[in-house]
Amino acid sequence: MDSMQENIDGLISKYFEGSISGNELQLLLSLLSDSDENGIKAELLACLLEKDVDLNVGDIDMDFETAYDQIQHRMTQKEGKHLSLISLSVNSWYKLAAVIAMVLIGLSLTFFLINNADIVQHTTYGEIRTLVLPDGSSVILNGNSSIQYAKNWSNKQDRKVKLNGEALFDIQKTDMRSKFIVETSGGPTIEVTGTKFNVKDRGSKTKVVLSEGSVMVSDVKGGITVLKPGELLDYDKRTNTTQTSIVLTEKYTSWTFGKIILDNTSVSELIDILNVTYGVKIETYDNELLAYKLTGSVPTKNIENILMALTTTFGLEIINQNQKLILKMQD
Repeated sequence: MDSMQENIDGLISKYFEGSISGNELQLLLSLLSDSDENGIKAELLACLLEKDVDLNVGDIDMDFETAYDQIQHRMTQKEGKHLSLISLSVNSWYKLAAVIAMVLIGLSLTFFLINNADIVQHTTYGEIRTLVLPDGSSVILNGNSSIQYAKNWSNKQDRKVKLNGEALFDIQKTDMRSKFIVETSGGPTIEVTGTKFNVKDRGSKTKVVLSEGSVMVSDVKGGITVLKPGELLDYDKRTNTTQTSIVLTEKYTSWTFGKIILDNTSVSELIDILNVTYGVKIETYDNELLAYKLTGSVPTKNIENILMALTTTFGLEIINQNQKLILKMQD
């Protein structure tokens, strides 16, 4: 390697270390202008552009002069002051290298963003969708819910999904040694060591029900709860309190089969399900009615049948008022 190349390499190293002085920066420019090794110059420009990703890489149609001036301007800002640039003969190869470097970096950044962008899946009110995650696990997403996860998973990173709403997870056993983690909106984080569980994250409440295997739930203050099959974790975001109980898991997963199982379920809880999941706006001004309990099962494909069951069971009437359904006891 000749002395000029050694000088260029040394100044490039200083540039990336942030220790290059104003005089050294001028020397680097001078060496580049005097060198006939076009490949070295083009490589340096590409490196500088890659380092300074805030250059306008999207403006591919800029003329050569603008491209060169932009690089000069960015390099002078490294010292935090204006540098008296030496007079350089701007040869066409120099300008062309700048534009080519910009185009290549722009394409590289675009390719990187496309291939590393998160996937976001949504459902509308009353819609149920089944999704397959990158590791082969399946997720059934309930109505008015969303899930976000990386497009590609590997052993080097945890398999994370972000849930807003309700979903049933069925985690496949794989050779991947990374953890499977479900993050909720402002609520607990669920680390999966088992296979099948339901997460409902609505408003100030997060409910985790385990059907098979084992899950570990961590709250925002670091408290950890390990669930066993048949257990429910009920987390309150407002008070950061957690309660666990033994439940009938089918009550919390029946929505995946198109029905709601009511197991001593209050009218208040049923109204909340219809409001949030199915977009049916229901209200009542009768507090006593909200405490009434229901047992049985109702299909979710026809919400009118649920309302009819309510009115028949408790002798109610429904008033349609300002796009809301008002429940009240019959006079």
